[in-house]
Parts: sequence; structure tokens; C-alpha cells
Amino acid sequence: MKVLLVDDHPLVLAALQAVIQSIGSDTTVVGVDSAAAARATLAADADYDLVLLDLALGDADGFDVLVEFRAAYPAVPVVVVSASDRASDVIRAIDSGAMGYVPKKSSHGELHEALR
Repeated sequence: MKVLLVDDHPLVLAALQAVIQSIGSDTTVVGVDSAAAARATLAADADYDLVLLDLALGDADGFDVLVEFRAAYPAVPVVVVSASDRASDVIRAIDSGAMGYVPKKSSHGELHEALR
């Protein structure tokens, strides 16, 4: 599985990369720290099995990026991974095309299960 992880917080990005990479040896995680870097990464190679997207990005609104990616790359599922667990954010993300929503406070096991 090839995963693009988008999160602007360096510690969270590194931690999530490690957790996702531990799913299996066939899992590749490319981590980027901005919407601009995610756009450039997907423009260069859209052959990803999954995009994990934080909603709170420093250079863009995560909901806008979600809508943009769903329109530009409809074959690539996007799952939101966010510190927010507000029901309104979950509903808005799903309504905007997210295939799932994983709160950052989830355990490693819950994250692995959600990705499967």
C-alpha cells in the first residue's frame, strides 16, 4: 500500500509515518508538511492507494484540499486524520468526499483497523 500523509506538524507527521509504516513491509508512506507539497507530490505521481489528510494545515484549509483532491484524483481515497473530533467536522469531511475520519487521539490499533 502506498500512502501520502499530509500534516503540517513535524512531530505528528513523523509519529504517524512510523505507525502507518508498521502496518507491513509492503506499506510505503510519503509524508509532506503542506497542501502545496501534497499537490506537487500528487501532480508528479498520482499512483497512491490512500491519502491521509489533516484538516488544520498552515497553508490551506483542509476541507478545501479534500474537495480539491476528490475532484482531481477521484480514484484515490482520502481519509481525514484530525485532532478535531467534533461531529460537525466529521459530517462535513464525509459530505466533502472523505472515505473515513480518524481522530488523532485514536490508538495505533484503531488507526491500523481504519486503514485496512
